[in-house]
Amino acid sequence: MRPCTHIIIWLALFVAASGCGRRQKFGAKLQAAGGSAALKQECAGFLRLHEQTSGQYVWMPRNTNFPPAIASFQPQAVSITRLDDVLMVDVQVTGGFDHHGLLVAPSPTPQGIQPRRGSWSIWQLADGGWEYGE
Repeated sequence: MRPCTHIIIWLALFVAASGCGRRQKFGAKLQAAGGSAALKQECAGFLRLHEQTSGQYVWMPRNTNFPPAIASFQPQAVSITRLDDVLMVDVQVTGGFDHHGLLVAPSPTPQGIQPRRGSWSIWQLADGGWEYGE
Protein backbone atom coordinates (compact mmCIF):
# COMPACT_ATOMS: atom_id res chain seq x y z
CA MET A 1 0.00 0.00 0.00
CA ARG A 2 1.08 3.53 -0.67
CA PRO A 3 1.73 5.81 2.36
CA CYS A 4 -1.15 8.05 1.28
CA THR A 5 -3.56 5.11 1.54
CA HIS A 6 -2.46 4.41 5.13
CA ILE A 7 -3.17 7.99 6.11
CA ILE A 8 -6.65 7.87 4.58
CA ILE A 9 -7.48 4.61 6.36
CA TRP A 10 -6.27 5.93 9.74
CA LEU A 11 -8.18 9.17 9.25
CA ALA A 12 -11.38 7.27 8.42
CA LEU A 13 -10.98 5.08 11.53
CA PHE A 14 -10.36 8.13 13.71
CA VAL A 15 -13.49 9.91 12.43
CA ALA A 16 -15.63 6.80 12.86
CA ALA A 17 -14.37 6.20 16.40
CA SER A 18 -14.90 9.80 17.50
CA GLY A 19 -18.51 9.78 16.24
CA CYS A 20 -19.33 6.53 18.02
CA GLY A 21 -17.99 7.80 21.34
CA ARG A 22 -20.16 10.88 21.13
CA ARG A 23 -23.31 8.82 20.64
CA GLN A 24 -22.55 6.54 23.56
CA LYS A 25 -21.80 9.53 25.77
CA PHE A 26 -25.23 11.17 25.32
CA GLY A 27 -27.08 7.86 25.54
CA ALA A 28 -25.42 7.11 28.88
CA LYS A 29 -25.99 10.69 30.08
CA LEU A 30 -29.67 10.42 29.17
CA GLN A 31 -30.04 7.30 31.30
CA ALA A 32 -28.10 8.87 34.18
CA ALA A 33 -30.40 11.92 33.99
CA GLY A 34 -33.46 9.76 34.63
CA GLY A 35 -34.20 8.59 31.10
CA SER A 36 -36.24 10.01 28.29
CA ALA A 37 -39.45 10.29 30.35
CA ALA A 38 -37.79 12.69 32.82
CA LEU A 39 -36.27 14.75 30.01
CA LYS A 40 -39.57 14.90 28.11
CA GLN A 41 -41.40 16.03 31.25
CA GLU A 42 -38.91 18.86 31.87
CA CYS A 43 -39.03 19.90 28.22
CA ALA A 44 -42.84 20.00 28.35
CA GLY A 45 -42.39 22.67 31.03
CA PHE A 46 -40.46 24.82 28.55
CA LEU A 47 -43.26 24.44 26.00
CA ARG A 48 -45.74 25.65 28.65
CA LEU A 49 -43.46 28.62 29.45
CA HIS A 50 -43.29 29.39 25.72
CA GLU A 51 -47.09 29.52 25.57
CA GLN A 52 -47.45 31.56 28.80
CA THR A 53 -44.77 34.18 28.12
CA SER A 54 -45.94 35.58 24.82
CA GLY A 55 -43.60 33.43 22.80
CA GLN A 56 -40.29 33.38 24.70
CA TYR A 57 -38.37 30.69 22.85
CA VAL A 58 -34.84 30.65 24.27
CA TRP A 59 -33.42 30.32 27.78
CA MET A 60 -29.77 30.75 28.73
CA PRO A 61 -28.06 29.30 31.82
CA ARG A 62 -27.22 32.75 33.18
CA ASN A 63 -30.96 33.63 33.27
CA THR A 64 -32.47 30.27 34.21
CA ASN A 65 -32.06 27.45 36.67
CA PHE A 66 -32.52 24.45 34.41
CA PRO A 67 -34.35 21.43 35.86
CA PRO A 68 -32.08 18.51 36.87
CA ALA A 69 -32.24 16.26 33.78
CA ILE A 70 -31.65 19.17 31.42
CA ALA A 71 -28.98 20.69 33.70
CA SER A 72 -27.04 17.41 33.67
CA PHE A 73 -26.16 18.10 30.00
CA GLN A 74 -24.78 21.56 30.92
CA PRO A 75 -26.53 23.25 27.98
CA GLN A 76 -25.43 26.54 26.46
CA ALA A 77 -29.07 27.24 25.62
CA VAL A 78 -32.51 25.65 25.63
CA SER A 79 -34.86 26.76 22.86
CA ILE A 80 -38.14 25.93 21.19
CA THR A 81 -38.00 24.95 17.53
CA ARG A 82 -40.32 23.41 14.97
CA LEU A 83 -38.87 20.62 12.83
CA ASP A 84 -40.89 18.53 10.40
CA ASP A 85 -44.04 20.23 11.74
CA VAL A 86 -43.36 19.03 15.32
CA LEU A 87 -42.71 21.44 18.21
CA MET A 88 -39.46 20.39 19.91
CA VAL A 89 -37.12 21.57 22.61
CA ASP A 90 -33.49 21.98 21.54
CA VAL A 91 -31.04 21.38 24.38
CA GLN A 92 -27.91 22.83 22.77
CA VAL A 93 -24.79 21.53 24.50
CA THR A 94 -22.17 23.02 22.19
CA GLY A 95 -22.38 25.65 19.47
CA GLY A 96 -20.17 27.70 17.24
CA PHE A 97 -18.52 25.49 14.64
CA ASP A 98 -19.53 22.22 16.35
CA HIS A 99 -23.23 22.22 17.25
CA HIS A 100 -24.19 19.26 19.38
CA GLY A 101 -27.20 18.62 21.53
CA LEU A 102 -30.58 16.99 21.97
CA LEU A 103 -33.92 17.49 20.30
CA VAL A 104 -36.82 16.49 22.51
CA ALA A 105 -40.46 16.17 21.47
CA PRO A 106 -42.45 16.15 24.74
CA SER A 107 -45.71 15.34 22.94
CA PRO A 108 -46.36 12.21 20.88
CA THR A 109 -44.83 12.37 17.40
CA PRO A 110 -45.86 10.81 14.09
CA GLN A 111 -44.56 7.28 13.73
CA GLY A 112 -41.16 7.06 12.03
CA ILE A 113 -40.40 10.79 12.27
CA GLN A 114 -36.75 11.66 11.62
CA PRO A 115 -36.05 15.36 12.21
CA ARG A 116 -33.79 17.11 9.70
CA ARG A 117 -31.58 20.13 10.18
CA GLY A 118 -29.56 20.97 7.10
CA SER A 119 -26.67 18.54 6.70
CA TRP A 120 -26.36 17.77 10.42
CA SER A 121 -26.38 14.18 11.64
CA ILE A 122 -29.40 13.37 13.78
CA TRP A 123 -29.98 9.97 15.37
CA GLN A 124 -32.70 8.73 17.68
CA LEU A 125 -31.75 7.96 21.29
CA ALA A 126 -35.21 7.21 22.67
CA ASP A 127 -38.88 7.73 21.92
CA GLY A 128 -39.23 11.47 21.31
CA GLY A 129 -35.51 12.13 21.79
CA TRP A 130 -32.74 12.65 19.24
CA GLU A 131 -29.11 13.60 19.46
CA TYR A 132 -27.63 15.85 16.80
CA GLY A 133 -24.18 16.88 15.71
CA GLU A 134 -22.85 19.18 13.06
